[in-house]
Amino acid sequence: MGGYYRVLVACLAVAGLMAAGVAPAQARRPVNVLHVFLAAGQSNMSGRGLPLGGAKDATDPRILQYGAKVRTLRPATVPLDMHDTATGLSPATTMAREYLKTQPQNVGVLIIPAAHGQTGFTSASATLTWTVGAAMAPEFDLPSLAVQQALEGIAAAPWPGST
Repeated sequence: MGGYYRVLVACLAVAGLMAAGVAPAQARRPVNVLHVFLAAGQSNMSGRGLPLGGAKDATDPRILQYGAKVRTLRPATVPLDMHDTATGLSPATTMAREYLKTQPQNVGVLIIPAAHGQTGFTSASATLTWTVGAAMAPEFDLPSLAVQQALEGIAAAPWPGST
């Protein structure tokens, strides 16, 4: 009889969690669709927000990044791997969390963190710039660098049928 009651209590607990919107890990569908977001811009996008701690900064297995410095597909972190040294929460991370609330469990987000603080739209050719065609050298051409990073990130993502 004791075993029967333990099973009944466990079933009721799982049913209660599911009714509250919490699904057991084995019931969740694996991520097999990635929506890609390019996080480009200046210092605010790079990550200057104060981490809130706890659940707000926790790694979410459905949010990945293809970093600016470490070019591998991996879980998104706070701060994200941007071109400059980010010091806190990026709006890209918060946006990804909110976006996933509207998506099925099999959908994930791939963030391409390509922002760089202390940059702007300038025609000064010897500096980092977001102005298309103004950079005197490829390493200063932020739009081209962001596009290249995004293409690499998309290529690194596991797509259905890939090995």
